[in-house]
Amino acid sequence: MGRKKQTEEVPAGTISVTDLAKAAVEMGHQKAGPAFEWAQTQRPDVKEGTFKATFSKVRSEAGGSVVKKVRAASAPLVVTKTAPSLDDLDAVVEMVDQETSLEELLGRIREVDGMAKKVGGLDILMRCVESLQKYRGAK
Repeated sequence: MGRKKQTEEVPAGTISVTDLAKAAVEMGHQKAGPAFEWAQTQRPDVKEGTFKATFSKVRSEAGGSVVKKVRAASAPLVVTKTAPSLDDLDAVVEMVDQETSLEELLGRIREVDGMAKKVGGLDILMRCVESLQKYRGAK
């Protein structure tokens, strides 16, 4: 007979250890130590042994390195050097006229592009930010 599986009682409004571990894996944590440090910022009462065991299980179920798999599966970026269409230019002019200047927009785009390159692309950056927002909002 194996060990009896213990279930965690989670107070209302508290994120479960499993959900914390899943969030850590989604964010790209590869090692249990740094993932546990992050988990403590989200839920200070989480027990280290419980979290690390759960994190290892979740990570292995996800196939080890989620981020590496996503990066490997991503299609290469195809850059075309064709000029934008008049419709595209009109749409950008409308956005700029309503919200900002060309300089500000270009600065924002370059800033986000720089952040995205650090994590493997815009889609990964967006998923990370959405995950952080989701789990910080669950506090």
